[in-house]
Amino acid sequence: MVRSRRLITVSNLLSGVRLLLAPVFAWFLFSGAWMAAVWVFCAASLSDFLDGYFARRFREQTVAGQYLDPLADKAFLLAALGAFGFGIVPVPQWFVWFVFVRELIIVAGSCVVVAVTGRAVYPSLWGKLTTVVYLALIGLGVIYRLLGFSFGRGFFFFLYGVFGVALISLLDYLIFGVRALRKR
Repeated sequence: MVRSRRLITVSNLLSGVRLLLAPVFAWFLFSGAWMAAVWVFCAASLSDFLDGYFARRFREQTVAGQYLDPLADKAFLLAALGAFGFGIVPVPQWFVWFVFVRELIIVAGSCVVVAVTGRAVYPSLWGKLTTVVYLALIGLGVIYRLLGFSFGRGFFFFLYGVFGVALISLLDYLIFGVRALRKR
């Protein structure tokens, strides 16, 4: 899958920008600068789409990008949901902890699979879907704050749907990891 050994590519630069936007986004959330948070969120979401597009379109898939892209995704996600956990957006604490533990399990499990089998772990379809619904939840939370909407049943119904997708994704990664280790 990795086609280039170059370190500096457009895709990697976009992932790096997203990584740097994570603390900026959290800062805007904590300071209540909702419009600025929306713009940073849009920029980060666009960079997430574009880095994948450029990597595929221009064959810029690199070893560095293989690690930088998911790192940037996780940093942005954890910065946003970490801020939400402090009451910026009323998400339950159990959900924030679930996301943190899920990400930790996936990263640790991927490291074990790579170390034991030498086989790279790529994002699954469920993992990509989880990223999309996480971003949708974050965007929805920020837009609700910006527009002064109340966080009612619809928001929490969506949150539980996100939890379901993330749980299925975690199980999918665990099954992949166990199978990869058994083949070894």
